[in-house]
Amino acid sequence: MQNNDKKIESIWADGCPENVKDEYKLNIGELLSFAVDYIVKVFCIPEGFKVEQVVTDLEHLPNIVMKKNDKLYAICVVPFLYPMYGVLTEKVRKNVVEVTKGYNATAYFCPIGFKSKDKARAEAGLALKGDLFDVMFKGFIELKDEDNQNLAVELDQFTYLENA
Repeated sequence: MQNNDKKIESIWADGCPENVKDEYKLNIGELLSFAVDYIVKVFCIPEGFKVEQVVTDLEHLPNIVMKKNDKLYAICVVPFLYPMYGVLTEKVRKNVVEVTKGYNATAYFCPIGFKSKDKARAEAGLALKGDLFDVMFKGFIELKDEDNQNLAVELDQFTYLENA
């Protein structure tokens, strides 16, 4: 009997390689593409959202526009590498809230992190092409129309939009 279960492995040996060329490192644009793809496939579609638009251009927000029960949601995805954390600047946050209001959409912030399964690479914040990663997706934070908003919040302040 043949076992078709394939174990996925990193192409990299354990630890941090020395003198890695930049072409072997994932850049922020690639991380954004991975993050958006993850959210659409793991959250949006399984939760019954209709994905209206996807943008993986670093210069444009929101990255995902989705709809459910006649409500429009604008998701600003910010990828980061463990042990760091990604946030939006106040100026960008305010601009996104203002623009999405014009479309009668609710804006949300979605930080999504990647952590190498290799402990040394994870601690070094190193993301290599062909490596394996744990994805840190806590949910969404509604962007508010206020002077200052803390986007580095506690876990219980995230929502999965479960009541959409």
